[in-house]
Amino acid sequence: MQTIAEKIGVTKCVKEAFKSDKNCDSDFVSKMIVDLACYSILTGSTAYQHFPTYAFKSPVLTKKVYSDSYICEFLRNDINEYKIQAFFDSWVKENNNNGTILISYDSTNINCVSDGITLVANGHAKDDDSKPIVNISYVIDQKEGTPLFYELYNGAINDVTEVKKMLEKANNCGFKNEIFVADRGYFSKSNLQKILKNFHAFVMMVSLKNNFVKSKIDEVRSNIVDSNNYILPDKVFGTFVETKLYKDDLDGEEKYVYIYFNKAKFTQDKEELMSILVLEKNNLMKKINNGEAILFDSDFKEKYPQFDVEYDEKNLVIYYLKISNEYLISKLKYSGFFILVSNIKRSPEEMLSIYRKRDLIEKEFRQMKSQIGFNALNVQSDASLRSKVFIMFIASILRSYIMRKTTEKRKYGLWFLFHF
Repeated sequence: MQTIAEKIGVTKCVKEAFKSDKNCDSDFVSKMIVDLACYSILTGSTAYQHFPTYAFKSPVLTKKVYSDSYICEFLRNDINEYKIQAFFDSWVKENNNNGTILISYDSTNINCVSDGITLVANGHAKDDDSKPIVNISYVIDQKEGTPLFYELYNGAINDVTEVKKMLEKANNCGFKNEIFVADRGYFSKSNLQKILKNFHAFVMMVSLKNNFVKSKIDEVRSNIVDSNNYILPDKVFGTFVETKLYKDDLDGEEKYVYIYFNKAKFTQDKEELMSILVLEKNNLMKKINNGEAILFDSDFKEKYPQFDVEYDEKNLVIYYLKISNEYLISKLKYSGFFILVSNIKRSPEEMLSIYRKRDLIEKEFRQMKSQIGFNALNVQSDASLRSKVFIMFIASILRSYIMRKTTEKRKYGLWFLFHF
């Protein structure tokens, strides 16, 4: 694994990032960081108190077994945010080949219960709501699956707000011909303005709660289900419209709204809704047939808009009800649809393919938390937090390279992987 770090340029970039510090042995630091990253990959842990035992039994670049107290001092004193940024600058240059690069962006959070860490706060935790968190956003090269850089945020900051800092960081990394890809949580007018200022192009999913998006769906609703619009690999129908997103559009250029319809998803939603409504109807009719007086009053109308009723006009007692077709139509009107927005013109199939590859970053988060101990941080200071996250980032780079290069061999099992 140490050889891989050397081969793909991780070791070189770490050395370059730390060599400006005259009090720092950049060669030693690079070896220690790679050793700690390899430890997390092989043991699935970020608990460095067990590292001395690992180092005693395993080959390490430092060729010496350091105590856990020494490692704690190393985390507090030898790594800082300026050196981390210097690594990002060097690493991005190493991976920027001046071709079109698909930059996938997403964020997650990590539970951390230590007191005195300024980044830790109560927020929208994705794993354990009872514990405070720190947010982390990741940027990955979609084509290769290589992590490029990350940003740490206070746990109370939401997805839309955190984009600004990430874009500022990305703007300093020298990308060219890049396409920024993100999910619906980051779509807003202000974010688009920042994205267009910092990036060549973007592809983003948009929530169906957006009224503008709904109007575009209504424009193509009657003709989207057409054999010429069918995208075979994804089994959806797709088309696009060219339009401005806002009256005072961001850069004066037309954008492209890609509209997709998943018939299977629509059918599933309809069946699930019908099952709920039929169950509610049967329960109410059972009460009615058993002689219970249910009044067709304002409370009933507010609670059960999904039913058309027949009732006694004198005493308002309901004697029959049925599922409202108007209610069904309104609830399912946008079911099965999903929307992508971009400033680049592609076929609906190609655009969907670009967005689908975004799941690489979600897989990366899952693997980091389940396989290299990134689900919880056992640290006591901001400095240790930043250092440990940085080492986990190095571990994720190495692991993504290994997984990418062994994809075919892993299909046949571990024995094949290590013998051929």
